[in-house]
Amino acid sequence: MTISTTTIKNSYSGDGSNLNFTYTFKITDQDDIEVIIRSSNGTETVKTITTNYTVSGVGNAGGGTVSFVSGQAPSSTETVILRRDTPQTQTMDLIDNDPMSADTIEDAHDKAIAIAQELQEQIDRSIKLSRTNTMTSTEFTVDAATRANKILAFDSAGEISVTQELGTYKGTDATTTTVAYVQRDIVKSTTAAQLNNVYICIQDSPSGTLLTNTSYWSLLVDAVSAASSATAAASSASAAATSETNAATSETNAATSESNAATSETNAASSASSASTSATNAATSETNAGTSETNAASSATAAASSATSAASSATTATAQASAASTSATNAATSESNASTSETNAATSASNAATSETNAGNSETAAAASATTASNAATTVENIFDNFDDRFLGTKTSDPTVDNDGNALSVGAVYYNSTANEVRFYNGSSWDAPAASAATSATNASNSATAAATSETNAATSETNAATSETNAAASASTASTQATNSANSATAAQTAQTAAETALDTFDDRFLGAKSSDPTLDNDGNALIDGALYWNNSDNVFKVYDLGNTQWNRTVPTASDQTKINTVSNDLSGSNTIGTVATNITNVNDVASNISGVNSFAERYRVASSDPTTSLDQGDLAFNTSGSVLKYYDGSSWQQITAGGITDIVQDSTPQLGGNLDLNSNDITGTGNVNITGNVSLTGTVDGRDIATDGTKLDTIATSATANPNAIDNVVEDITPQLGGNLDLNSNNITGTGNINITGSITSNGVNTSSFNSVDISGELNLNATGTNIIDFAGTGTNFRWLNSNPVFESVFTATRNAEISLKYNGAEKLATTSTGIDVTGNIEPDANDTYDLGASGNVWRNIYTGDLHLSNEAKSEGNAVDGTKGNWTIQEGAEDLYILNNKTGKKYKFKLEEIS
Repeated sequence: MTISTTTIKNSYSGDGSNLNFTYTFKITDQDDIEVIIRSSNGTETVKTITTNYTVSGVGNAGGGTVSFVSGQAPSSTETVILRRDTPQTQTMDLIDNDPMSADTIEDAHDKAIAIAQELQEQIDRSIKLSRTNTMTSTEFTVDAATRANKILAFDSAGEISVTQELGTYKGTDATTTTVAYVQRDIVKSTTAAQLNNVYICIQDSPSGTLLTNTSYWSLLVDAVSAASSATAAASSASAAATSETNAATSETNAATSESNAATSETNAASSASSASTSATNAATSETNAGTSETNAASSATAAASSATSAASSATTATAQASAASTSATNAATSESNASTSETNAATSASNAATSETNAGNSETAAAASATTASNAATTVENIFDNFDDRFLGTKTSDPTVDNDGNALSVGAVYYNSTANEVRFYNGSSWDAPAASAATSATNASNSATAAATSETNAATSETNAATSETNAAASASTASTQATNSANSATAAQTAQTAAETALDTFDDRFLGAKSSDPTLDNDGNALIDGALYWNNSDNVFKVYDLGNTQWNRTVPTASDQTKINTVSNDLSGSNTIGTVATNITNVNDVASNISGVNSFAERYRVASSDPTTSLDQGDLAFNTSGSVLKYYDGSSWQQITAGGITDIVQDSTPQLGGNLDLNSNDITGTGNVNITGNVSLTGTVDGRDIATDGTKLDTIATSATANPNAIDNVVEDITPQLGGNLDLNSNNITGTGNINITGSITSNGVNTSSFNSVDISGELNLNATGTNIIDFAGTGTNFRWLNSNPVFESVFTATRNAEISLKYNGAEKLATTSTGIDVTGNIEPDANDTYDLGASGNVWRNIYTGDLHLSNEAKSEGNAVDGTKGNWTIQEGAEDLYILNNKTGKKYKFKLEEIS
């Protein structure tokens, strides 16, 4: 089938009751799925099949079900991960000219794709460069000693660096330093002009160098400028207060002007009334003058008498009229002036009110500016204090309080100069991690930059406040300008405060301090950001957050992974190196292409100090190094193979026959006893006598017996002794000089037998049948031979006294005993196929000495127990190597031998 999905993993939340979880991908074996339980604190536990769960649906394209054992349902705080985990092996074995099954080929391709998908899933979870990004190398060769107490970072070219150090706080010193410092040392000044300023050493600085010397030192925190900004802000507040006072005075003066204008208006009204009265009086005088003039004309007498008086009156009236006209003009002028004064007074009042409003606004803005500037200064001080509380500098031992004498903060850092390592406070003790957070250093730098920005903004605030003070002092009419400047100052100070708070929050979001398990939110309760760091005080390791895969990753390898890395590192420089394998890759590939045969031979032939007890198949070979013997497995036990093959029975101290021994017209000869338990069945004669049919049985012994039925004093007294029953030797021997001639059977314990422990004969012992000698024991000679006239007996078996026994076939010797064992001429074959063993579990051959070792199961009714096939192989020895030949295919192989001594 095809693989049409890239899904290799399913994830579910437990509920404490559900036991069954579905996987949606195909597996070919129940062991090809990995079941992981993740706890709420991030602990991952790999479960065991059968013990914790079972699997159904193996082989289904759509997947199947993982069923947890009753009582082991994942809880509501646990997550179930089902992940395909295909063995990275290749088990397909293609044989030349054999049919190729499409299913076999497709299954192999499916397995290769499955492994590739699983590797891709691991790659997707790794930290890596983007497709368009570049880096010269992601490897580093810096040794452990050089990497110690350093952080993983990027150099000026953007390449990986493992030599970057964090700053080391060295405490306080005068601006003109009293001791020498090295690069990355951090110092706080105690000199008044630079009081509480924090500097970092950018190159090794000798004693007596000024902290303000930018060739050696860089300013991290400008506490002096921050303090000056605070002072300037306070001055701005004072100037604003003065402006407010001046505005109040202007308001009072305006009120006075308004009051004066009202008085002028009242006075003008009075002048207008007086002018009107004067005009009325003038008009009355003019009327009176006219009347007088009329009266004068009416009476001449009166006129004459009164002429002088009338003229005087007319002059007076004219003068009075002129005066009245002047008064009217003056009154009108006075009224106009009063109106103008009133208008001016109203304008003054309006201006005074505006001035009062602007002064109030200026006061409010100046007060806000002072507050904001003060807050900015406080924020900068808090940032430095927070930095001072988190990074305690260099100590000779673990501190119990921070640099201010307060309780330690979780996640606090200091450099232990005794152990030469960075340590982190986990809430109860100090831990020394194997790596550090480059991001923390960057964020600290950002905080310092933000503090510098605060300093600049505070300086701007100071300038604006000074401008506000000048404008307020200059005139009440510039109060609006002062208000505007004060507002700008407040905005700048607020911006500085916001920047400082943002820098601190950014640092707090990126470095979360110490935790006992992987956090799911940052310290503010917000979502985690990509690249966030925290110190896991349960595992004593830094972790970085991968937002793309929503998981925390270790920044250092596990102990197990480090062991594997060290193993690979050692193999790169050891005697059995990976490089050596690379130079012999052709041989490795040759073995890989024939791995099935190698594995088959490895299963068939083993070398060990004791007999193998597992993976046993009939026909297996094993070399026992303790006994230096080669053995084969007969299906139930290991049997020893005599080195060199069985060339002589003398090599076997306890030879046994699996069937009848066919002498093949040869003799059994030799020196020694023939001990037989059982019947001796003879066909023919012994020394011419047929023992089986002769019935005399020494009967003549009975004729000379004495009256004592229990004993015969001396058999020699009876020249024809006969036995009336069985002769009990009573643990004694029959000895003497002469012949023992027996006609009939030789019996022992009532059973026909040819077994004698020993027979001592000084003369000859002739066994015959019907008067014809068959076997002749020559007492004075050395031969034990067949004497029948038929030469076949002589050609089958011969024996010499206390020497050798020879078995022959057609006169040619095939088996003979010697002083060292048995010599065999020809082949030794079992009487039946696949029936008998060579040796036994309790009696094994010590060594087998042979030329080529031929192994074949073609004569067996069934093939081997592994794949059911039959084979025909020959093992041959070379001067330096051991070879195995496939007699069916003609292919030749060489054993991969490892020298151990």
